[in-house]
Parts: sequence; structure tokens; C-alpha cells
Amino acid sequence: MRYHGTTGQPLGVSGIPSDALFANVGIDNPAGLLFSQDDTYLLVANFADNNIVKIDALTGNFVEVFGDATATTGLSTPEKMPWGPDGHLYASSSNNQILRYHGTTGQALGISGISGDAVFSSNDDLDDPQGIAWGPDGNLYAGNDDHNDVVKIDGITGASLGQFNEEISGLVDDPSAIVFDSVGDLYVVNEDDHDVVLFKGPLPVGTAGQFDRTVISVDFVVNQAPWDLAFGPKPASLPGQILDLSAIAISSSQIDLAWSAPSDGGLSIVGYLIERQSDSESVFSTLIANTGPVATSYFDLGLTGSTQYDYRVYAINTGGTAPVASNVAFAVTTSSNTPPAITTS
Repeated sequence: MRYHGTTGQPLGVSGIPSDALFANVGIDNPAGLLFSQDDTYLLVANFADNNIVKIDALTGNFVEVFGDATATTGLSTPEKMPWGPDGHLYASSSNNQILRYHGTTGQALGISGISGDAVFSSNDDLDDPQGIAWGPDGNLYAGNDDHNDVVKIDGITGASLGQFNEEISGLVDDPSAIVFDSVGDLYVVNEDDHDVVLFKGPLPVGTAGQFDRTVISVDFVVNQAPWDLAFGPKPASLPGQILDLSAIAISSSQIDLAWSAPSDGGLSIVGYLIERQSDSESVFSTLIANTGPVATSYFDLGLTGSTQYDYRVYAINTGGTAPVASNVAFAVTTSSNTPPAITTS
């Protein structure tokens, strides 16, 4: 099924309103989805057919089985299949193995180097691995459905590096997915316990695998349970504070302001809010709500001579206005339209 990324509106290939069907040929009980590294096709892990197939990313048409990713190379009820740091595809297999396939051709790339052998890791610590994910330390992590634990697999050799998570009874129960966040900590989705638990990531070593907390605990309706987890984009921040606002009196009716652009908070700056207060006023008022152009200067015209004016400025980005004003800068207009004299030493 395909839905609009913003509105959720069904976007099936038929173009019929309310029809979300994108692809169904060559698909049987899909358990994992992953776009190719060039976004030209969608990989589908077929739980029932024991294979991985390619679907055209634009048309939804079945293309082919992904190379050797079939039962003939030992693939059994595949679920999760991340891209590795080497650009190859790694797939969980319920026969206590993790298999590796060439990222472009799908050719089996097992550790043995034997043609047709896709086994990257197979050891006593793997017991029906479901969720697998690459850690920030370059190793592969696998959540064992039957062992109810998370094991660390050497990212080069495929050898087991032992249980990763702190061993506390009941913390890991049928882990359907494991996901590392942006700081390298590990979230485990427990299908049977209907919760998500957090463990400290592999770095630094001193706290690796320590239980942190239960992040989500939900009583799902009967016969339903969490299956996967994804993080949304990190919210962008508002702009930072302007620290170098300056004001220079040019004449009896003009003061020029200048400043440097502050940190943008991850979003484009679209203008500046300028506030002004004269020496006869007790509060600042808005001089201009949004300068529009992102130039870091402003000419304030039509002022009264021999008057002090105070200014402060806020940056505005597409997320909103900076929460903190700039430093206050002031200048006193001259008593006539004669520009101030410039002296040199």
C-alpha cells in the first residue's frame, strides 16, 4: 500500500481515490520493506515465500527475485534486512542465521566465500533472530525471538561477541525490532510484552548494554502487538540570539542598524523582527514585524532630531521567531540634518 507522505491520502497505482494498492504481484506475507540504495526499486522480504523480491519504485510492478535471496541459500521467513556499512544487504533468517547478499546483484556473499553460500553469521548465540541493526561501533546486533536477548555480531567476521543487553529477566521478550537512535542507544521492540525498552549503546564501553528505562508501554488490542519502530526527523530549533547589534546615528532623522546572522536552528532564516523604543517611551514596540529579506542591516528613517532610540532584533526562521532578543543598541539622532563629523587622529 502507498499513502501520501503528508496527508496520508491513498496513492495506489490505479489513481482511483481511496485505492492505496501499490504492489501485490510476487508478494506473500511481506515482513520487511527497504528501498534500494539508488531508490529505483523497493525490496520486499516475503515471510511466507522465503525470499526477497524487487518491486519497481515508480510503477509497483514486480521486477524479479533479488539475486540469490531465496530458500536455496538458506533464507527462511526473512523479516528485517538492513543495508550494511559495506553497501551489502543483511537479512535475518529464522534458521538461526544472518545472511548477506551483494547490494546490487543479490549474489550470495557468505563468510566462507563459497559460491551460493550466503551465511554471514551462524552460531549458538543466534536463535531465530528477527530484528537486526548495525550499531555505531560497526558491529551487527540481532534480537533473538527464542533466546529473548540481543547479541552482538562482529561486523567483519560474523562471529558472536556474546549477549549485549543487561541480563534482567523479562526485559526482552520476543524482540521484533531493534533500532539505534542518533546518539547510539538501543531501543528494543518487544512483540510479546507490548512495550519498547531502552538500553545504553555500545559506546562508551563502561555503560554498554545497561538497561535505561521502558520507553513505551501500551496495552494493545487483542492479537495485536508492536512490530517495528522508526524515529521521525529531529525537530529543528528556533534561531539563536543576535549578539552584536549596533546602531549609528546618520542624521537627525536616520539611524542605521547592523548585526550578524545568528545560528539558524536548522531552518532557513527568512527575516528579522525589529523593535524600537524612544527616550520618551517606556516600552519597546514593533518597528517592523519581518524585514523579509535576510540582509543583516536596516535603515530607520523619519526620526526626530536630538532623540535617543533603543533597538533590539530577533531572527525569524521557518519554524518561528527567536525566543531571546539581541543585545540592546542605541543611538542619538543629531540636532540637524548635518551628518556627524568624522574625525581622524
